[in-house]
Amino acid sequence: MHAIWNGDATVVRQTPYSGNCWKMTVHVPTKDPIEAGQFCHVLTDFSTDPLLRRIADWTDAAFAGRVRAIVVDGAPVPLDPSTFEPCLEMRSEEAAAFDLGFDLEASRSAKETRGVRTGSAAERAGLRDGLPLLRCSITFGQADVPVEVGVRDAGAERTIRWLPRGESSPVAKLVPREGASAQDCSRL
Repeated sequence: MHAIWNGDATVVRQTPYSGNCWKMTVHVPTKDPIEAGQFCHVLTDFSTDPLLRRIADWTDAAFAGRVRAIVVDGAPVPLDPSTFEPCLEMRSEEAAAFDLGFDLEASRSAKETRGVRTGSAAERAGLRDGLPLLRCSITFGQADVPVEVGVRDAGAERTIRWLPRGESSPVAKLVPREGASAQDCSRL
């Protein structure tokens, strides 16, 4: 099977280390060994910037920049389309991000709706700031499952429903490859 993300291969190819990225975060090659013959030391500072500097040292600034984009900025992880061959193929499709459209934690604390965002699906469904919050039914991370929020509005109980869909963006989707056999898929 191919590597899911070629980042490990990039690090291993450009360093004398034969392990993978995770092992390298624990045992880091040093340029200046503490003792004669010592090649690795334990990484004790697990914060982002020192680790990214080490990745740049092991590889190059461009690769460290790609890692930063994924880990810090939330960019999608580029997957090699051949990773899941011959069983699955990767296709791109648009998918909506999960977005409640209001501040759930502030609403729970205040026991009334707070932080309803202008233009959100929640606002379009009729949710507004200041409604007494009675109950919530939310399937987190599922933009295609309706959210139901029970509120008191003008003295009456009311249930407001909407799909928690935010902006759409392309996402990779794995689908069975036409003609793939059970044997083809047994390696996954």
